[in-house]
Amino acid sequence: MTLPFYHDAQEQRWGEGGGRTFKGGQYLDAEELDWDFFNWCGVESHTEVLCSLLEGIDGPILEVGCGRGNELQLLYDVGHHDLTGIEIDRRVVNAANEKRPHLKIKHGSAYKLPFPDKSFDAVFTVGLLIHIRPTEVKQVCKEILRVARKRVCGLEYWTPEFVQRSNEKTWSGPYTDVYGIPVDVSIRYPMRRNKVGTVEYFRLEFE
Repeated sequence: MTLPFYHDAQEQRWGEGGGRTFKGGQYLDAEELDWDFFNWCGVESHTEVLCSLLEGIDGPILEVGCGRGNELQLLYDVGHHDLTGIEIDRRVVNAANEKRPHLKIKHGSAYKLPFPDKSFDAVFTVGLLIHIRPTEVKQVCKEILRVARKRVCGLEYWTPEFVQRSNEKTWSGPYTDVYGIPVDVSIRYPMRRNKVGTVEYFRLEFE
């Protein structure tokens, strides 16, 4: 897929290099992810929480904004094999497909997901929505809901109202409210590493 243009400057930033440097551009396994998230927000096992959000899902799963596919690989290792990812940075997609050819990582935009309605039993994000301007985030959430059959879940920065985080071009906010679906699971952890804020793992179920 060739994107003729980016939705806005924020998406262009991630499409032209931001994704390559995120988390040092590393391929992380489950143990490394767990350690990273423990240091970030104190969650004892990112692996266990993410897997619990997807418990009972046996069909296809999509991650929007998957980067190099670290979370997808985590899910593959515990038995989920029908996995697809969308990533805006084409070079990250190419590298990830060479490293992890068993994962279906595709080049595309969260604003216009290249899938028919209800293509996936579950769709999730890990720190994607925080990079989208609050005025634009509803459009992305509508796209995620469009391609999901049963469940939407993930983790994002949480605050009761949208707040821009200093010099990071990220926001925190009530992302589950934007989806407009009752929350089935919400687990919040205060950030560490001298950062102020809260990380929310959430699950929305609508079938």
